[in-house]
Formats: sequence, structure tokens, C-alpha cells
Amino acid sequence: MSGRIANVRPKPGFLMDSGGNVIPQRQNVLPMPFVRDGLANVMSARGTSVDRRTGNVWFFNQLTPDQVEAAYRTNPWARKIIDIPAKDMTREGRAWQAEKDVIEKLEAEEKRLKLWAKLLRVLILARLYGGAALIPSIGDDRLEEPLDVDSVKKGGLRFINVFNRYQLVHGPEITDPESEWCGQPEWFQITSRNGMMTKLHPSRVIAFVGQKQPEGTQFIQSDSWFWGDSILQSVNETIQNATTASDGFAALIDVAATDIYKMPDLMDNVGTQEYEDRVMARFALAARGRSTHRATILDKDEDWAQHQVTWAGIPDVLMTFMELMAGASDIPVTRLLGQSPKGLQSTGKGEQQDYHAKVMADQGEILEPGLERIDELLIRSALGTRPSDIYSEFNSLEQPDEAKDSEIEKRAADTIKVYSDTGLISDEALAQIAKNRMIESGRWPGCEAAFEAHPDVPEYDPDPDAGKTAAELAAEKVEAMRMAGAVNDAQAVMLITDARPRSLYVQRKLVNADEFLAWAKAQGFEEVLEADELHVTVCFSKMAVDWLEMGSAWDEDANGQLTVNPGGARLVEALGDKGAIVLLFNSSSLSWRHEELVRKGASHDFDSYQSHITITYAVAEGFDLAGVEPYRGKLVFGPEIFEEVNEDWTPKMKADA
Repeated sequence: MSGRIANVRPKPGFLMDSGGNVIPQRQNVLPMPFVRDGLANVMSARGTSVDRRTGNVWFFNQLTPDQVEAAYRTNPWARKIIDIPAKDMTREGRAWQAEKDVIEKLEAEEKRLKLWAKLLRVLILARLYGGAALIPSIGDDRLEEPLDVDSVKKGGLRFINVFNRYQLVHGPEITDPESEWCGQPEWFQITSRNGMMTKLHPSRVIAFVGQKQPEGTQFIQSDSWFWGDSILQSVNETIQNATTASDGFAALIDVAATDIYKMPDLMDNVGTQEYEDRVMARFALAARGRSTHRATILDKDEDWAQHQVTWAGIPDVLMTFMELMAGASDIPVTRLLGQSPKGLQSTGKGEQQDYHAKVMADQGEILEPGLERIDELLIRSALGTRPSDIYSEFNSLEQPDEAKDSEIEKRAADTIKVYSDTGLISDEALAQIAKNRMIESGRWPGCEAAFEAHPDVPEYDPDPDAGKTAAELAAEKVEAMRMAGAVNDAQAVMLITDARPRSLYVQRKLVNADEFLAWAKAQGFEEVLEADELHVTVCFSKMAVDWLEMGSAWDEDANGQLTVNPGGARLVEALGDKGAIVLLFNSSSLSWRHEELVRKGASHDFDSYQSHITITYAVAEGFDLAGVEPYRGKLVFGPEIFEEVNEDWTPKMKADA
């Protein structure tokens, strides 16, 4: 069997060299000391000549095609190990990325060519024999010349044939490093049943190799350097062990209960035919008595007992062999044996996800290179041209999970709403994104046809105030309050006046100012802003705007607070021309909010927005900012405060922070 360890000891008069080769010992010459790396223990004899492992060597026993075929046709585990990964690589197909009518043509061409059935077959044969190939036909007779993919017109790919490695003969290796076919055979040859031989250029053969062999080794046969080993080559021993264990257990079932009869003078008389006939008749009588009277009838000098075989531990041993076989084949036990995961909390989801990741890697490494060559022909055959923007992606192997898919859909809808509220993306673009999302999810039957049938139907908005400005809404609210008697006319005028355009300064106070000031003191700042002066500026607009049009931030918590978590780039630097020393930090929430206010009409006097907290306007002479370690903790800001711009604002400072 492949890969087994053989225990070999040289005969007297012979030595074994470091490579495991037995060589004759030279007479009258002391053998050279045997030097090797390793751990030796004279107490346990491990690593010494007494240790049986010192004679272990690996040897390789090549499985023949007959053995491989016999295993595949007669052993269910061998067949499943060959078939399962190939089926999983092809069972979900792929998704073309193109216009709908183009996708329909491409899928129709795949169906006509039976592409996925051919891919499954070539993968199975490659895994079984160590290699197989797809040979497409485009109807030309220049088979020994390179395949000209640009010559393929609509319908030009006639069919695709599948051959295993033993149906193909190949030539010597192309070693020219400048050739695009370097490493491929110079030619392939097919011999038909009537003896006709056809040579093919390597560009016309899309080869799939089974289990790749080590390159450059002297043990690879010269006529099989291009192909690989059968997958069964490396797992053969584990399959045979598991099969032997299960067969042995099956044999025990026949002897689960063994009757033991003790008869007087048996050995003295057993040599005669007459006595043997009488003994067999006696056994038949005893058996008939048990079946008739449910009792065993014995002579007073006879004895009868029954030995019961116990099964304790045997299932665990069998499962151990099965698990070893599954591990060797790189297929989860649940997939190979078709059983549910064991244990109260076990779902097998982790193992299945790991296996799917392995299959996806195999798709990229094994299936995709060959599929790309086929697609160059298939796309031209389906469309008549080869648009450069057409490509495909393998579909997910995960089975649909209703609860999980619903949660994903909800999150996607919430995300679209967030982008809509921020105004970062136009409503038209968001509408198209939402439609594409619904179509591609497959959870909305008929939605694509509905969108095509009603492209100009406006989106339904249940909000009766949709389209009204904030000022109009505020005026309606104040008027309703006046009509209800909640405010008088003078109060109503005052409330309406608050909606007039004016300059806007938006800030958020630092809630955890005490922590921030403790940090400033530890860094050596002597004078700092007072706690209630610490803030971050969101907007500084000298241009008059309608405050009610500015809306509110969408990502603050229920208390209107905004938290900037620890981490990210933070710097302490001088900013502006007034001597301000600030902590610079990044916050996408503040940046998005600033951009939203600017987009709604606010002005900004600086080239770009940078969120910061002013620490002080006065530092001691010679104070080295480079030695300041920036504040790394979280920053908690209170609700937005809207004020008119005050250019005469004077900060309140205090000493001894």
C-alpha cells in the first residue's frame, strides 16, 4: 500500500546507508561511524539499534489503473472520496455578470453544450486517474496548429468532449521559457477504436491534473510527467483500514452467539463415520427441541453453554477508522458519511464552512483556469463577439438560511436608509441600488419584471409632509399651536422668527472633560480651557442659513451623544493663527455631518474639515509639543448646540489643570 512504513533490518554482513539502502560490509575494515541527527535514550532504547523504528523506511507502491477502477466500482468510500469534491465544485454553478439578455444567451449556450455535466465528468476522471481533459471542437481541421479563439463566430463552439489521461498520449515537454505553452506537452494524440490517430496542439486540450506529483523527482515515470496521481493513491491505506474494520465487524455478527456442547467420550469415538453421523443427528435434535419447546434437551452427562460476543467499544473503533479516512480525504465526516453532527450543542456549521472554504479554493485553483479557457470560446459562440466587461463568479455553496437572509435584507435596507438620510448619495442612485439588491437576492419573486413593467411609477411615500421645507413644517406646527390656544399671537410670531436665516455655529461639548483635563495636566500643560469650554466644532458658517433646514445627526444615541472610540491617528499640534494647541482626531460621523451641513447651504472658511479639541491658547516658552503623548481614550460629545457665529468669543482659561 502507498506510503506504508516497512521495518527493515540488514542481514549479517550487510549495512544500511543513510538513504535506507542495504549494502555489503567491507571485510577487515571497520565500518565508519553512523552519524545522524536525532534523540537517543539508552534507558528506553529509543533511537538506538534496539529501537524497532530505526529500521523504518518509506516506500511507494503505485496503484495501477485496474486497482483504481476496482476500488471506485466496488468500494463506496472510494467512490464518494472521488465524487464528492467534484460535485461540490460544480453543483451551484456560477453567476454571469452582464446585461439580462446577454446572461440568457450565455446560460443557453452552457445548457446546449452541457457544460456543467462535462466539467463534473472531467473532474471525476482527473481525480480518479490522475488526469483528464476537455477538448472543444470549433469545426476546423488544423488540429495540430494553435487554436485561434478569435476565429470562433456565433455558434462556432460545436461541442466539448471529455477524455481521461489513458485515452490521450502526449509528447515531450515544451521547455522554451518564451513559449506560452512552456511546461505543456508539444502535442497530444488521440487514438480511436478503429486505429485512427489524431494529433492535437496543446492549445486545443484543456487539461485537469489530479493529485499533483512532486516536480523534478527521479521516481516519476518518463511517460507520465505531465499527469498526477489518483486521489486514491494517498488515501488508499485509510480506505482499506476502514473497510477491513467494517468487514471484520460484519463477520462477527454471524458468530454473535456461539453454542458450546460438551459430550462424554467425544474424542474417543469421533474417528468413526457412524459416530459422526450420530453426533450431527444429536445436534439437529437439540436445535429442533429449542425451536419446538423453547428449551434445550440434554442427556444427564451432556452440557450446553452459549458464548455471547459483546460489541462494547467496537462502534468507537469503527468511527475512529472512518474519521481517519475522512481526515485523509479532506472531507468532513458529516459530508462523507451523510450523518448529523453529534453532541447537544454541535451543528457541524464550523466544519461545513471550513470545507466550503476549501472547495472554493479548489474552484479557484483547479476549475477556474480551465473554465477561463472554455469561456473564451463559449462567449464568442453565444454572442458572436467577446465583450471585455463580461465575467462570472462562482455561486455560494452555503444553503439558504431564512432567518439569516432576512436579517441581511433588513441590514441592507437600514444601510440604504442611512445613506438616504445623510444625502451622500442621490435618491436616483439609491433607488437603482435597492432594485439591484432585491433582484440579486432572489427573495422577491417577480420584482425584476415588475420594475421593467412599471419603470416610471414614483416611489410611494406614506409621509404626508414629504416635499415640504423645514420652515414650512415649523410654520404649520406653530399655527396649529396657536389655533389650539397653546401660544398667543405674540409667542407665535416669536417662534416663527426663529426660523429666519442667520449665521450658524454648531458645536458639541466634551462630556468626559475631567478625563481629558487629567491627561493634559499629566502632559505638562499649565493653562488649559475650562471644562465647559472643551468642545468640537461641527460647523462654522458666516453665511446665513435656515437652521431648521439643517436637520439633525443620524448616528447619535438616544441622548443625542456621539462617542469617538479609542484608536486611530491622533496628534497634538498648533492650529490657526491664534496660537491654539489642539488634539486632532478622526471621526467619520463628524466629517459626514459637516459635509451634510455644507451641502444644505452652510459655508466653511477652511480648505477642509478636521475634527479637533482645543486644549489651550497659551503654552510656556520652550514647551516641546513633540514630546506630548496624544490623548488615546474615548471622546464622548454631548448633543449638537446651534448658535449664531460670535467672532468676538474669548475662551475661558484656567491655570493648574
